[in-house]
Amino acid sequence: MNEVADDAGDVSKKEVGLEPDLHNVLLLGGGFALFAMAPAVLFYLGEHAPYWRPGAINPDDAFALQFYSGVSLLVAIFCLLLSLVILLIIAVILLFKRKKGTLLYLFAGVLLVFLGSLVSVLSPFLFRTDFVGVFTPVAERGQAIIDAVEAFHRDNGAYPECVEDFVPAYLKEMPKTGLAGYPDFTYRKGDDTIPYVVSVNTPRGGLNWDEFIYWPTGNYEKHYWGGWIEPVGKWVYFHE
Repeated sequence: MNEVADDAGDVSKKEVGLEPDLHNVLLLGGGFALFAMAPAVLFYLGEHAPYWRPGAINPDDAFALQFYSGVSLLVAIFCLLLSLVILLIIAVILLFKRKKGTLLYLFAGVLLVFLGSLVSVLSPFLFRTDFVGVFTPVAERGQAIIDAVEAFHRDNGAYPECVEDFVPAYLKEMPKTGLAGYPDFTYRKGDDTIPYVVSVNTPRGGLNWDEFIYWPTGNYEKHYWGGWIEPVGKWVYFHE
């Protein structure tokens, strides 16, 4: 009889051992939540991480930062939707289950993943960038390009067709922006309305075509391209 009782006790202990520990569940859920928040971290680094020395981050690395930021954002959206479905399923089961300990632990862990994913998906809106503060130094670095283009125009009566027309004759090399995610300036010849454009492509996660732009005419108000602009000195930040 005692042996039967001992066996029953052992089985009971094993069943209890199968019950997930709240600490472990929260630890695992917190780990997945931090993983789901990776896009928010990459997004912040792309806009705010400076170069510690010229060329510290090459164009390929900058592209990788933008690429992985976009991919991880898609993963965060998937985690958000998946965790939401799981939360709804668990919530429905909890309504009809008497012993709720295990499911409550799982609900707490999945909830952490949901919240982490939500932060990442909303990061472009939650982490409001001070565009004037961030991009004013970029505009100052880009002034060297503008000066070189205008010097070329004074000497030749026309604006350069491409970068090679004024580099290195009027500018030793194209400067860097100083932003890890958006390291390069671009120059392109315009038309009679806009003689030339100096810009920085600044995609902010996912499918986005934001751009930091300089036009010598300064008539930005007439051109919105379906978005809106934010002045930064003589430049503007275009929000797509």
